[in-house]
Amino acid sequence: THIYCHYLNQELTVQVNIILDVEMRIRDAQKIASKARMKIEQIKDIDAADLHLELDDAL
Repeated sequence: THIYCHYLNQELTVQVNIILDVEMRIRDAQKIASKARMKIEQIKDIDAADLHLELDDAL
């Protein structure tokens, strides 16, 4: 998982890349992304969260 922070026009956006098991169901991956976005956007001074889901081919 990777996290990047971008500060532009006095707004802080957090980009999070979440690496998932290739066997994970899409529904479960969407639940993880939704929950993570909600938690991140609740953090003070973070204006938006941009989540990217990636499959880990090495697993």
